[in-house]
Amino acid sequence: MGMTNGRAILISGFLLIASPGMFMAGTARATAGPTNDGPTQENALEAEKELGQAMRTNDADGFCRLLDPDWAVVNGIGGLDDRVGMRGSICAAIKAGTFTRKIYDMDLANARVRVYGNIATVTFKLSVSGALNHKEFSVREVQTDVLKWEDGGWKCVLTHETNVRGTLVE
Repeated sequence: MGMTNGRAILISGFLLIASPGMFMAGTARATAGPTNDGPTQENALEAEKELGQAMRTNDADGFCRLLDPDWAVVNGIGGLDDRVGMRGSICAAIKAGTFTRKIYDMDLANARVRVYGNIATVTFKLSVSGALNHKEFSVREVQTDVLKWEDGGWKCVLTHETNVRGTLVE
């Protein structure tokens, strides 16, 4: 694999990790205190919105609070990053300013949200750009975040990204 492909894999992996994707969030808990509603499509979507806001504003603490300690990312070109400490290294990169987003536009109006007991999936289109280690990136993707309901809120346990090339057929 050439250096260019290696960078693409690395950048895609970091995008996934930073995506909204990826968010054992506790969103309902983080914004409005514990809820007795239990897991719903509405509060899963709210958790995704909170995660996206943290990504959009490069809020490392907000982003990392929404991730399960076991969080993993499948990047847009099929790589899996589930190494121990990955969440911490992404959070550190955001805090240090070596991983930033300039654009983080989520199409949540057309998101597919499903709840299966204490697990939810949220699938949506995303346009994101920024820099990783001072190298600019820009990508369009379809992302699915797998959320787990725990202690009255959602946490992201897995983010799966698919890079989009060309035009999507609607």
